[in-house]
Amino acid sequence: MGSHAREPIKHTCPDIDKYIKWIKMEIVKDRDLKNMNEKELYESASSMSSQLEACIDYLEDLRKSNDTLRVWGIEEATEVDRLVAELEDSTMQTL
Repeated sequence: MGSHAREPIKHTCPDIDKYIKWIKMEIVKDRDLKNMNEKELYESASSMSSQLEACIDYLEDLRKSNDTLRVWGIEEATEVDRLVAELEDSTMQTL
């Protein structure tokens, strides 16, 4: 068992949690929108837009990680199916 490869990526849930927290903080970050003048509102909206654009890159990284994990899982399932069939064949031959 020691030489069997394990999942190719770390857990993604902590990253997802981090991005959710980051988005929530950006949305509420010291913003009292009702009391802002037009310039402050524009600057606030611009900042939120920039931060959310950056978040897209993080989400694309997560998409790649999840795809890598999905492919690995399919390969593992295929190998398990092959080993089960091999075991069943060897069991049938010994009967």
